[in-house]
Amino acid sequence: MNIKKNDELASSLLREMYGEYSEDRAGMHPSVSDLIYCLTKSYYNSLEVGKLEPPDKTKLYFLIGLGLEASLLTARKLKQTYGTYEGIHYHVDSQDQGLLELKSTRMSPKTIEEKGPSAGWIKQAKSYCKATGVTSFDLAIVHLIQPQFDVYRVSFEQRELDSHWEWMLERKQVWDKAKEVGEAPAAFQHNEEWECKECPYLLVCQTKNRMGI
Repeated sequence: MNIKKNDELASSLLREMYGEYSEDRAGMHPSVSDLIYCLTKSYYNSLEVGKLEPPDKTKLYFLIGLGLEASLLTARKLKQTYGTYEGIHYHVDSQDQGLLELKSTRMSPKTIEEKGPSAGWIKQAKSYCKATGVTSFDLAIVHLIQPQFDVYRVSFEQRELDSHWEWMLERKQVWDKAKEVGEAPAAFQHNEEWECKECPYLLVCQTKNRMGI
């Protein structure tokens, strides 16, 4: 018997599945996700022409997350999960019994307990809380490496949400200006350093940065 990996088929299948799960959100920009992460990348991803495919690993994480949401939250989709607030679009996982966000992660339960949820999750949750007029939400976490399912109730003070939303509106101004002039926000100025890792636009940003564009 001879067994060997078929990487070409693996990439092809991921592309097919990613295409089936991907939603058409044209006209739903800027979204919360657009604004809490790298503005340069989210700008490029919003274009009709020139958008690059994410790496296979990113597609896989995306599929795992959407697959879990689809299978675990089927009974919690009665209330509207999409809306806009002050020009920013948002998609929550569920509002049926209060605001609920479902996340999957390779982090161990111990890491979450010691360091808390990721900064990105918290920024996203603060945005959803502000947009929907609440100050707390339930965070459901599916741990993949060490199988475990935990739910946390996370509450914020109103001043935390207001301050965060001011930051979001500042980033929206950058996004709106970029769309107005048809040029991506300046590279490496509106992102966290870790976001550049495996980003399909890294070479574009590095080239433009060297050229002073």
